[in-house]
Amino acid sequence: MSERKILSSSSPPPSLKRTGVQLDTDGCLIKRILKEGSGEIPPQKSIVTIHYEGYLSTGILFDSSVQNNTPLTFQLNSNKVVEALDIAILTMKVGEEAEVVSTQKFGFGKHGLPPFIPPNTSIIFKVQLLSFRESGTSNDITCSTNFEQIINKTLKEKEKGTENYQSGEYRKALRHYIKSLWILQDPNVIVTQESDIKKRQDTMIVLYLNIATCHIKLQDGTRAISNCEKILELGGNNAKFYYRMGQAYALNKQFDSAKRSLVQAIRLEPNDKLLRDELESVKLQQQSE
Repeated sequence: MSERKILSSSSPPPSLKRTGVQLDTDGCLIKRILKEGSGEIPPQKSIVTIHYEGYLSTGILFDSSVQNNTPLTFQLNSNKVVEALDIAILTMKVGEEAEVVSTQKFGFGKHGLPPFIPPNTSIIFKVQLLSFRESGTSNDITCSTNFEQIINKTLKEKEKGTENYQSGEYRKALRHYIKSLWILQDPNVIVTQESDIKKRQDTMIVLYLNIATCHIKLQDGTRAISNCEKILELGGNNAKFYYRMGQAYALNKQFDSAKRSLVQAIRLEPNDKLLRDELESVKLQQQSE
């Protein structure tokens, strides 16, 4: 979300127990009107402007346009926000304020967005629909910045992380890499050219790999695996990825999975001695357990 900022506030979230309207067939998405709006509801593919606050079910505020005083503008059903918001906003009128409670199904999924959004986590949004307008194409959005500017900003933040990583400051590096990822996924920037889409995807793969590597250095196999799985979802499959995946599995003592990952890495880079040494190390660890 524009100049995304992860917030660590522990302000009390809206109540999970409030009654509301079920927006799906399984009870995974509930909406409760806090303040009535007026007029029509937005049509599909409308350009909407909202204010929002996003909470974990534990009460942690993880994102807010209100604190930044920067309303979010985006096109509905264009994969720019979590599905819970897309669905809920389609039922809202201008001026309406609502509380939206969602399981991971319509939120951040089974993997979450470590370390800020844990896996399989319910989320709560307080949303106000400020305005909408109909549009047949996402090109109608006037972006505050273009894709090249976003890429440049992302890479500058990534470089800060790399400097910290090289000096052994892995937690600081992790923060910069995660911030880079949020900058890159700014929903106000519409990417339509195939070359730009590929560039963004390739950059995301590199960032998730860097994040996984930091978690490995911090001995956190679970979070490393979670980020490696995101690389798989994006189509990443080079030898370095499988090497890190093997290390992550080994940290969690999932030795068979670690060996499979390292064997795949060796298939891609058969002359890399580091990969073969890592495989032998995992075998020895498994034998000693």
